[in-house]
Amino acid sequence: MHSCLSILIGKVLSGLFGGYSPDTFSRQQFDQLAQQTGHQPAIMGCDYACGWNNNNNPEKLIDFSCNPSLKNHWSKGGFVTVNMHLPNPVFANGGGYKDRGNLDFNDLTKPQTTTGKRWRSFLDRIAQGLNDLQQAGVTVLYRPLHEMNGDWFYWCGQSRKNPSMYYPGANYVDITALDVYTDEPTNMNGYAEMINLKKPFALGEVGPSTTNGQFDYMKWISAFENKFQKVSYFLSWNDGWSPVSNKNAKSFFSHKRLVNRDQINLGGNNNNNGNNNNNNNGKIVLHRFTDGIGKWAGQDISAGPWKSNEFVVSGTESLKADINLKDNARYVLYNQQSYTNLSGKKTLKAHARYAPWGNVGGNGISAKLYAKSGNDWKWLDNGLKKLSNNGDTELALDIMNIKDIKEIGVEYSTKTGSSGQSAIYLAYITAE
Repeated sequence: MHSCLSILIGKVLSGLFGGYSPDTFSRQQFDQLAQQTGHQPAIMGCDYACGWNNNNNPEKLIDFSCNPSLKNHWSKGGFVTVNMHLPNPVFANGGGYKDRGNLDFNDLTKPQTTTGKRWRSFLDRIAQGLNDLQQAGVTVLYRPLHEMNGDWFYWCGQSRKNPSMYYPGANYVDITALDVYTDEPTNMNGYAEMINLKKPFALGEVGPSTTNGQFDYMKWISAFENKFQKVSYFLSWNDGWSPVSNKNAKSFFSHKRLVNRDQINLGGNNNNNGNNNNNNNGKIVLHRFTDGIGKWAGQDISAGPWKSNEFVVSGTESLKADINLKDNARYVLYNQQSYTNLSGKKTLKAHARYAPWGNVGGNGISAKLYAKSGNDWKWLDNGLKKLSNNGDTELALDIMNIKDIKEIGVEYSTKTGSSGQSAIYLAYITAE
């Protein structure tokens, strides 16, 4: 992790909190962010514990059902972070993350005590979730007992001053962090104190102190560039604190100082708009269109193709073309080039949809993903699949026995009763 952050000197990794698993965790604001900005945050956050829940079963208090989303985010190139609002183990029925009760911290290291036994059960359950991620090859930014210098959680030191006094030592910490909720980011306190610990520094949580939707997230760019130049990453909180709920999210996430998921390569997303010989956990991203349309062209379309952010998949933009709807018509988006980096790949995948306007007859628009190969440009396709006009339809093609692919594309088909104008989209093409 040190080496990953050290190469980002002068840059800041973006992040967004997804919620508490399972009570509030959701991908909704990630999708909204992608729609608004064309980007997915570099870091996805989840909390394993809703400290306000009441139950005497650790499996009901510590939950890691967000792990599939974290794994997916990692597989597409991103970082993940896990924190916990743990219930106070002194209470037999959970709850109490803001209630110190009569907790004796010495009991936490004594499994023979009731409190110590309950604490150990919490840790065992957390370990299950983290081990699940580890077995999937996911590196986790693990953030236990956060906001240690505050006075609101039962584990806090009850003093907001001198946060470094709770620093356990270099052998136990990879990254130092502050949580900052403010309407004026340049007024952040504690930065110099954290930097002096000689570790990469991050903002574990950020958001405005006034949640009325009027906070301008571009203020953080000014803070990063003029005062806090060693910030390695931030995790914006969700709901009313989130960039999508405030002002200038697109300008913020498009700024050259930020690094988003589509601009890094960890678990699988190599972010190319053509050939790339890197093999990342079995997946090669062939086309993502964020950097342009390359050599892609259209057949029997009325205009385009263009790059579009109307259809976003995995934080990447799409190819769009306008079409005149006709009965039993065919429209093609295709790219002719030599794909020489697919050795050992089994499946070609692409994501498609069509626009909700126009009169579409029958069952709507269907599409087939195809490839042409060899000296005779032999055609192979996956058969027609009905597309969504407001969501994402994945198309897949078996390419295990195909060599020398010279063209890939998607053919879109209409049925009887089609008229007017519409548009077709193609996004995020991979070989796996």
